[in-house]
Amino acid sequence: MQNPLRNVSFLIGDTARLLRRRFEQKAKGHSLSRAQWQVLASVQRYPGIQQNALADFMEMKPITLVRLIDKLEEAGLIERRVDKSDRRARRLYLTEDSAPTMVELHRLADEMRADAFAGLSEADQAQLAELLLKIRNNLSTPGELDPKPGC
Repeated sequence: MQNPLRNVSFLIGDTARLLRRRFEQKAKGHSLSRAQWQVLASVQRYPGIQQNALADFMEMKPITLVRLIDKLEEAGLIERRVDKSDRRARRLYLTEDSAPTMVELHRLADEMRADAFAGLSEADQAQLAELLLKIRNNLSTPGELDPKPGC
């Protein structure tokens, strides 16, 4: 008999993949890629984050992130500001013009979550979130989960 914990690990990874794919389907027809949406959502969550910290957080090569940021900056959705304590570093912020885009991002994410959690009670959803947080905390190192803008 197969160890059910092996299956849980696979299911978590596969579910994450399917969530990303469902979001891409919902976002089809919008001018931004999933990676660009991800950058915007991360900068909204961590305003003022340094580019290198965001690259680490997103598990992305810095040059790849720079290209994404360049496009988002050209679109007027994100801005780089010089770090007052390190002039070589850049901090990332959403622009005021990004507000309608972020409303749309959250609408798409809400639709995707509704699809994903269909048939689950609020109690089931809360329990799932609690269990996943415990697993995430077990696997993380201090400071890894929530990068601070000073990173």
